[in-house]
Amino acid sequence: MTPTRFLLPAVLLAAPFLNAQVSQEMAARIVTEGKQNSQVSEHLDYLTNVIGHRLTGSDNFTAATQWAVQEFQKMGLTAHLEEWDEWDYVWNRGQWQGRVTAPVAMELHVATPAWTGGTRGIVRGEVVPLPDTIDASLAGKWIIGESGLGDEFIRKLAARLQREGQVLISSETALPADLEPLRFSSPPEQLHHFIAFASMLVGESATMASEAAVLGVPA
Repeated sequence: MTPTRFLLPAVLLAAPFLNAQVSQEMAARIVTEGKQNSQVSEHLDYLTNVIGHRLTGSDNFTAATQWAVQEFQKMGLTAHLEEWDEWDYVWNRGQWQGRVTAPVAMELHVATPAWTGGTRGIVRGEVVPLPDTIDASLAGKWIIGESGLGDEFIRKLAARLQREGQVLISSETALPADLEPLRFSSPPEQLHHFIAFASMLVGESATMASEAAVLGVPA
């Protein structure tokens, strides 16, 4: 399927100006450069997998801005950083790890909201299911609730999208047997390349949605 690009409107809006200022030969060279020598995937890979998160006020944000200036300068452009505002906090996401130790060992994916304090070391507590009401008896306990896209929702969505084209599912956990054939099985480092050529991304990850938007893919 032909990828749908959100960035197309910006290109189309600029077209009348380009036609008036650039020869047909130069316009063709620009199109060829964009189609055959695009660095979008490489740039996104560096930003996401080498630099990582770029939250405002973080060291990674500063590193990303400096990297962007250097890349523009390599292209022969005049680029420099300018102050746009002041931010009160310097915040870097550190290590996060969670584990259920008994009765069955289980690794947990945990994270804190941005610009909030961490646990200041290891914190231990009883794991309890999310109750209907919250009261003082839950103090010091870890509450786990069910969230995310359920198997039945994924199953119905995949069936609907398969009418339009190929569907692949990226999941870090086991999939139901009927959905397992749809699993994205390429190396994880190839995921952004796949997204770049997809027509749509549906998921529960705000990070992946943002990355898809950078690539011009509806998410």
